[in-house]
Amino acid sequence: GEHFTISATGVVYVCPGQQSEYMSLGDWMHQCLMYSVLTSMNFFKYYIHGKVFSRWRLHTRYTVYCHHRTRLARRLFLAKPMFITPLVKIHSLMYEVETVKVMNIGANVYNLEEFGRDQSSMRSNPSAGAAKELEQRHDAIVGILDRLVRTVDQSTEVSQQMDEHAISRPRMKSMVQEKKEARDNARRHRLAKHDQSMLGDCIRLVDYMFQSCLVKIVVHASIDFCQRVETSSKMFIIHVSFGEINMVFDPGLDKFMKMLQDLWSGTIQVVNSVPSFLSVRQYDPYVTVRNNQTVESILLSNRDFNQYTDAVRDRIHSDITQAQHYSDKNFRVFRRIHEYGLKWNEEEYLATPRTHEEIARDMFLMREFQDDLDKFKAHHPVGIITVDGKNLRASLTPIPDVALNAMKNALADIARRKCQAAVQNFDAANRTLAERPQALSSYADFVKNYNEIRAKQEQFDEQREEVESMYQLLKQYNVRNTNDEIKLEILHSKDNDFTHKKVIEANVYIQEKREKMVENLQSDSERIEEEAKDITAQLKRGQFIAEDAIHNPESVLEELGTIQASLSKLEEKSALFTQYQTLFNIPNSFEFAEVEKAKGLFANKHKLWSLVHEWKDTEKNWTTIEFQKLDVEKMNKQVIEHSKTAFQLTRALEGDAVATEIRTKIDEWKGNMPVIMDLGNPAMKNRHRDRIRHAIGMGSSALILVSLINHNIFEYKELVSEISGQASGEFALEQQLEKIQAAWDDLPLPVMNHRNSRDLWILADVTDIITQLEDHSVQIQTMMGSRFVQGIRSNVEVWENKIRLASDAIDEWLQVQRAWMYLESIFSAEDIQRQLPAESTKFKTVDKFWKDTLKKVRQSYRNAMDAFHIPNLLPSLKNANNTLDQIQKSLEAYLETKRAAFPRFYFLSDDELLSIMSQTRNPEAVQEHLCKCFDAINRVVFTQDKKQEIVEMSDMIKERVQFVNPVQTSGIAVEKWLCDIEVKMVQSLRALTKIAVERYPEDGITRKQWLFGPYPSQMVLAVDQIMWTSCAEKALGQIEEGDLEGMLRNIEFTKKQLEHSVSLVRLDLTKLQRVLMGALIVLDVHGIAVLEDLEKAQCRSINDFDWSKQLRYYWTVEDTTTSDGSTICDDCVIRQTIASFPYSHEYLGNTPRLVVTPLTDKCYMTLTGAMHLNYGGAPAGPAGTGKTETTKDLGK
Repeated sequence: GEHFTISATGVVYVCPGQQSEYMSLGDWMHQCLMYSVLTSMNFFKYYIHGKVFSRWRLHTRYTVYCHHRTRLARRLFLAKPMFITPLVKIHSLMYEVETVKVMNIGANVYNLEEFGRDQSSMRSNPSAGAAKELEQRHDAIVGILDRLVRTVDQSTEVSQQMDEHAISRPRMKSMVQEKKEARDNARRHRLAKHDQSMLGDCIRLVDYMFQSCLVKIVVHASIDFCQRVETSSKMFIIHVSFGEINMVFDPGLDKFMKMLQDLWSGTIQVVNSVPSFLSVRQYDPYVTVRNNQTVESILLSNRDFNQYTDAVRDRIHSDITQAQHYSDKNFRVFRRIHEYGLKWNEEEYLATPRTHEEIARDMFLMREFQDDLDKFKAHHPVGIITVDGKNLRASLTPIPDVALNAMKNALADIARRKCQAAVQNFDAANRTLAERPQALSSYADFVKNYNEIRAKQEQFDEQREEVESMYQLLKQYNVRNTNDEIKLEILHSKDNDFTHKKVIEANVYIQEKREKMVENLQSDSERIEEEAKDITAQLKRGQFIAEDAIHNPESVLEELGTIQASLSKLEEKSALFTQYQTLFNIPNSFEFAEVEKAKGLFANKHKLWSLVHEWKDTEKNWTTIEFQKLDVEKMNKQVIEHSKTAFQLTRALEGDAVATEIRTKIDEWKGNMPVIMDLGNPAMKNRHRDRIRHAIGMGSSALILVSLINHNIFEYKELVSEISGQASGEFALEQQLEKIQAAWDDLPLPVMNHRNSRDLWILADVTDIITQLEDHSVQIQTMMGSRFVQGIRSNVEVWENKIRLASDAIDEWLQVQRAWMYLESIFSAEDIQRQLPAESTKFKTVDKFWKDTLKKVRQSYRNAMDAFHIPNLLPSLKNANNTLDQIQKSLEAYLETKRAAFPRFYFLSDDELLSIMSQTRNPEAVQEHLCKCFDAINRVVFTQDKKQEIVEMSDMIKERVQFVNPVQTSGIAVEKWLCDIEVKMVQSLRALTKIAVERYPEDGITRKQWLFGPYPSQMVLAVDQIMWTSCAEKALGQIEEGDLEGMLRNIEFTKKQLEHSVSLVRLDLTKLQRVLMGALIVLDVHGIAVLEDLEKAQCRSINDFDWSKQLRYYWTVEDTTTSDGSTICDDCVIRQTIASFPYSHEYLGNTPRLVVTPLTDKCYMTLTGAMHLNYGGAPAGPAGTGKTETTKDLGK
């Protein structure tokens, strides 16, 4: 058969019946290679399989197609003769249904209300509305379906009757023919039954078609509406008006949205109100209604319908929003007209007084309003919205018109009044200027009036010009009145008469009469001067200068009153004539020197005799009343004032004997006033006055100034001054002592409830009392050192003792309170009472004294000073303090024994340790203090039975570590079972570390089960470091044996470990697992960096310093001696350089680790070297660089 032959030169292909082919060996090898390449390609490799599958798939598809075509032909309505004609008619009616319009969207511009009515009429018109048309089509389709149902039912009945007839009739045919007829009848009956069974589906199909047409009607209506609003403009018209801030539309956006909602809901309601064919009663035998959808639900979920309705709503919303922006912007200029119209009140405007300038400005503003309204644009299209401002303009137009008319009337009224006032002013001036006076006073008044009129002439001109301007303004606004024009002409006539006639004539008359009037004024002035000289001479003689008249000043003052009346008349005349001189412009005016001289002399004389009269009365009053009733301060002020007045009068009336005499008397009193002031010292007591009486030999009579003067009191000036000074000093000390006493009278001792207990009370804040005691102590010491204390020494010494005792008592009291409050909470615990019975007895004694004392304070000694002087209080307080000191020393010795038993108690304060000791029967009371005794133990777990054994410990983030053996607490001292916790902690962690080492994965990479196994995170990190050290030393050993790639393979292995750890971080981890992985990755990254540094440094042995300087973890299986001299076996040891340390197995919890830097490694190496030499170490450097955290991290 077919075969190949091969030789050293080539290959021959042999096939029977065909010519053999030769191919060189090289070509054959080439084609063989190409064949291998082609067959390795998936297309050629699986070509046969693909071709076979493709042909099978084509054949199978065709078979399935034929099967479905046959089934469809059996179920197709158009393949059934009975259904063809009815369905064609129904299709025709469906087309008619689709042409029904439920909306009338024309090209008109609608009012919103009008548009709504049109659409409602389109839907619900009883004669030609959409509802009527749909009802007619529905009834027509129901008629067709009824005929179809009858036809199908009749065919079924006919086939059944034929079968019955065939059975009952006699046999006239052969058996073959009868069998054939029977088969045909059965086939016809089966077809009839099949057609009858399809009636329900047909009715359901027609219902679906009808629903589809109804949906199309509404969707097409929404499309038409959308196209109308999208492609054209000016569809709706809205009226605009002013709102409070913005323009307001009628109808507004909310009404448009309401219209759209009503439109769509009404349209849907029309089509949804057409009953479903499935609900027609005569079709119940053929149709079973299940989950029938309404047209409304179909439309509401129809994407096209929702899309077009949303588009219509958005377009209307957008256009109305733009129209709002347009209106707000373009009608803003007219808002001021609207606001002016709101505020306009014609009656109020006319009733308010206004200047013609204000009215002119208002009229100009109204003219501006009218100009603005001329530019008003009544209509403006914005998309499909037409903004209609016709009504707005109609409401604004009357505002400036009405206001302008009112302003014209107001201005005309003001112009008339002003014009009348100006005419009256000119008439009055003309009448005044027409007078011709002859007497001096009348002439002076005429000149004065003339000057005043000339001064007002400019004002008259301004008034006339103002009237003219007002009438000119009214003329500009087309306001004319004949009467007003006549009045204006009268004003011009009066002005002309005043300016060109009356003023000139009056000036001429004044100049003609001036010389004569000046002569008359001169003669009258000289006569007044002579009268003034007579008054001056009268004041310099008679009783006005007589010393004897001093004893009767009343008659002199009466005579001075008569002269004052005459002098006043002269003064009035001189003032009037001086005014005339100024009015007549006399260059050398007459000076009334004698009048002024008489006035000055009279004033001094009147002042002198008034002083004489007042001094006489005052002196009589001082010398006759009892001395204690005299106000010496007021008396001194009066003497000083009278002395000043007398001095001034002696200088003004030089040589006047009366002035000299009264000054002498007053100065005599002034010299004696210091003695009188000392006698009137308010600090003087009866004992001081008695000394004065004894000194002057006055006896026990009442102190009256006249009596003192008669006993020559002024000769004892120094004695009186000394006694007065001593009285003042004693008085000051008494006042100070009274203040001290008053301060303590109203000062209660503050007490407060202790720990909300009804029977426990303590002193409240006594800072104010202490401060007051210190201040009063200093004050009393100062008083005792005063030279004036002798008279009140006994009282001062009493208070000195009170203050000293109170100060000592408060100091002792506060000291007792501090110690009692500290020890009361301690000795209230039964455990402390049981452990310290002697001290408890002593404390109860002090406690009873404390409660009794505070009870007395609250009931009987509320006042602070009274409380400090409770009998035997101070010795009792001192005794209590001594007792409490002894109790505290015993308590400190007791706590020291507990700390010696469990040294970690030194981490706790005395209060914290006492809180533990006071609850020894409740082991769980230690929970809150565990975190201070142990670095990471936050809580321990107790069993719930009576034994209360401790089985687990946990850290701050709830990592739980089970103890190898439970810790017994029942019946054991707290310091003992805390030591047991420390032991069990070390044993448990060591055991778990050993198990973790033994169960470490062999491949060392896929460590998920091991990492998240039942080991504390601390142990996982420690074992990871042990394995890292082991792998590194293994790699160094391979290098020593000659395998230089050992370290590179170890680095690659470590990186794979790190990649696996990073992949675990991406998983859904718990908080504990995530913290663990974070710390593990930090250590692994540092481990890779160390290995790379070793490779870079070409480290070849475990004895090289580059390796020995690293911090290395080992699990020892043999006895190993560490730097501290201890020997360990089957445990973890840590080495660095020449130092080695046993792993202490102190629980550290699940905590993150710091990133290890080269500087960190140097710190580690320095500190471990120092510890190996039994030295200490402390990193130094700037603040915030991580010194403390690095040292703490080394401890971990």
